[in-house]
Amino acid sequence: MKVKIIKVANAEQVSALIKVGSISEMPSIQQNWRFNFDKALKKLRHATGYLLVVETTQNIVEGCMIFH
Repeated sequence: MKVKIIKVANAEQVSALIKVGSISEMPSIQQNWRFNFDKALKKLRHATGYLLVVETTQNIVEGCMIFH
């Protein structure tokens, strides 16, 4: 799903994507996040993880959600 987000540094609006993420793509405390999304997703059956990424830098996760 295409969305727009605002860069806080300069208030610029940028194109972003919300996409389904695999367990290996989910961020964790070891990657300086405050929550282990990868471990949580492994424990939840029938849950789906989603990643928020900027279109131009899709390898950098800006946000993460898990829906059960």
